[in-house]
Amino acid sequence: NIGGLGNVADSLAAVREAVFERGDVDAGTLAAALATNFQETEPLRQRLMGCPRYGNDDPRVDELASQIAKIVFTELRRYAPWRGGRFIPGCLMFVTYADAGRPVGATPDGRLAGEPIADSIGAVQGRDRHGPTALIRSVASIPQHLAPGTLVTNFRFARSMFEGEG
Repeated sequence: NIGGLGNVADSLAAVREAVFERGDVDAGTLAAALATNFQETEPLRQRLMGCPRYGNDDPRVDELASQIAKIVFTELRRYAPWRGGRFIPGCLMFVTYADAGRPVGATPDGRLAGEPIADSIGAVQGRDRHGPTALIRSVASIPQHLAPGTLVTNFRFARSMFEGEG
């Protein structure tokens, strides 16, 4: 069961943009900020939060998510449990993503230590800003044929979207 795929993609996109493309921060300073959970570096965290995000049909981030998923899913499929059979990769977290984030330190996507990680194969909660079609297109970029163990995408809609005559 893979957790936090959206965080990893967003983190790699943030490092690529902030460190290598824009040069906002050097790698050592970023590592120090992560080690201190962004204490006294909130402006840096905010810059990282403004980087491209998975779940918005952005090929720059979706390609990273796809590459990560392919590597992880392929690697897991190489191994067998001690009782026999095979491992079947999946991304199925529902409500466990909050607890799964507790032991995880701060991440380069601006996530603070202990905060929830991304829910299943979808975007980090609240980071998909371009509507459900964009989220579906991002999720569709993942090599799902390599993970037959259930890939879940949860959609959250504002109640106001369903109010009124139409």
